[in-house]
Amino acid sequence: MIDNIVVKVPATSANMGPGFDSLGIALDVWNEV
Repeated sequence: MIDNIVVKVPATSANMGPGFDSLGIALDVWNEV
């Protein structure tokens, strides 16, 4: 039985505001779900 699954995806600035939507800069930050 699997206890937990960790999914890591790179965070982006795409959802931080209208100016950042066109940039979509990949940051050295990870979202862990």
